[in-house]
Amino acid sequence: AEAKAAAAKAAAEERVALAQTALDIFMKVPEGEVPEGEPAPEAVVSQEQFEEARRALKEVAATREKEEKEALEEEEAKNAHALRLLNLLLTPPEAAEGEEPAEPALTQEQLDEAKKALTPEPEPEPEAEGDAPAEGEGEAPAEGEAP
Repeated sequence: AEAKAAAAKAAAEERVALAQTALDIFMKVPEGEVPEGEPAPEAVVSQEQFEEARRALKEVAATREKEEKEALEEEEAKNAHALRLLNLLLTPPEAAEGEEPAEPALTQEQLDEAKKALTPEPEPEPEAEGDAPAEGEGEAPAEGEAP
């Protein structure tokens, strides 16, 4: 759960950084000599537009992060409630004096299967970029290709 939230936050920060880079490019005034009689080039985007776009991007990123966090918390709460219910179904009802204890509503196997379905599996760690296979590892060259 925390890994998903961290991944969502990292993705939002990456989007903001990319947008910031794009805005920086648009704000940059072209360099070079201006031929006589021509006006000097101006920025494609004004500083005010730049600041407005930056503010909007940060708001969108914060809103999206908040919504994803709330959705994740809601999902976890639903799963916790379902697990409590499953545990109640597994617990046999108390028998009155002189009666045989009743069987639980679910078997342990059914409970384990339901818990597995409700418990999120940890996501595999993405391989770091730039991890090249060591010498001798990797795919063998196809026929006709040099090793």
